[in-house]
Amino acid sequence: MRATFATMAISAAITLTTLATPALADSDPTSVFNSHIQGFTTGDLEMVQSNLTEETVLIIPGATYTGIAEFSEYITGQMQEFGQEGVVFEMGEMHVSGKIVYISWSAETPDNSYIYATETYLIEDGKIAVQTVGWIKEPK
Repeated sequence: MRATFATMAISAAITLTTLATPALADSDPTSVFNSHIQGFTTGDLEMVQSNLTEETVLIIPGATYTGIAEFSEYITGQMQEFGQEGVVFEMGEMHVSGKIVYISWSAETPDNSYIYATETYLIEDGKIAVQTVGWIKEPK
């Protein structure tokens, strides 16, 4: 089932980003976002880390993470949750404007119902400078 989730999420992200902004180079925000999503959905932590710096800031409800190690600690848990059997993921909106990428989504995992979630990325010099994630989530 993990492969199904990964394929769906990658296909949706690549399709939406291709429509939104053509990729110009590896440092283009769309390319960086695609790499980040591909790493996340395939469980490739090194690919996710390749898009970060020691100054990258991740802000989620109730916590802030700075740098590759702290970001990796959080994202590893998320990859485990979303990598479980039976995960259903639905991509909502996507907007790309200059250095900023915004997405919305919803998902069902064995652990939680993500009724609505948003993520915003600030991409600078080919790396994620800031990522924010917000959600309406109900534990199961």
